[in-house]
Amino acid sequence: MATRPLAANDRTIGSERPKINDIDDRISLELVIALVGPVGSGCTTTYEAMSKELQDEFGYDPVHIVLSRIIKEHANEVDLDIPDTLSVSERIDRYQTVGNALRTKFGDEYLADRAIEKIAIERDQRKGYAEVDGTRVVLPQRRAYFVDSLKNPAELRRLRQVYGDLLWVVSVFAPENVRLGSRIGGGPVSLPFSSSWCRYIRQCRRPSRRWLQRRAKIWRRLIWGGRCGRSSLL
Repeated sequence: MATRPLAANDRTIGSERPKINDIDDRISLELVIALVGPVGSGCTTTYEAMSKELQDEFGYDPVHIVLSRIIKEHANEVDLDIPDTLSVSERIDRYQTVGNALRTKFGDEYLADRAIEKIAIERDQRKGYAEVDGTRVVLPQRRAYFVDSLKNPAELRRLRQVYGDLLWVVSVFAPENVRLGSRIGGGPVSLPFSSSWCRYIRQCRRPSRRWLQRRAKIWRRLIWGGRCGRSSLL
């Protein structure tokens, strides 16, 4: 019998499939959708549009996993914090600093691993598991987990390792003036715009900057059909 994809799971690399008689007869209804995009490009807006369509047209239960929230929750593990009193540009810079510190201390896959944990918790709270022959397995429920948003190629590799062909990657782009407008709280602005945000957005494109957050590398893999599995460009 041909093997069909399992529901999104929590397997570790090298572990064996559960030996359950009916496991090959279950068709996965779960989706794991990873969003990739620079600050201000509209990843959260993309989530809102996609989740509404999946919910209204196909009956999916959308779940939003936000990596920036995970960064804030775990900032104390690297002796840092992200106070709400920071300005927008200061807050984004602090998120990057904390995210990079977490990756340096715990590995580049750290945030993806925490996102995988949150998916398991959300699934458990929605009664997405069942005991079959003494083994805890995932039920085939119609649910879409959105991971918003990836910043490092290692995070994408980890999700691909765990979820395989169930993983979809959506790369979100927006012009600079739209990104600037979204960050300063209005609509698109005319360039050049003299502010720290203008400098920040242009710094994001400099190939000489050795930030750990290499979105461009993820985009190249998507565009050139690398080892990322299914992808979509918006």
